[in-house]
Amino acid sequence: MNDPGDLERRYVELAVEGVGLFGDDPARVRRHIEGQLAQWSEGDRFRLRQLLALKAGLPPSGSADARTLS
Repeated sequence: MNDPGDLERRYVELAVEGVGLFGDDPARVRRHIEGQLAQWSEGDRFRLRQLLALKAGLPPSGSADARTLS
């Protein structure tokens, strides 16, 4: 999957699904997202980390987002 918009949409869908399942428990929502991301290809996870870093205004490599989403 090469489209950044599609990666972002899939990531948001995971977050919405997590909130639907676990409500306002951020730790459980995050574990849900991380568990689902583990099923993505390494390339897709890498591209998502890069996209999130750019959106957050962080350098694409070595950012906090990149380390927590791998």
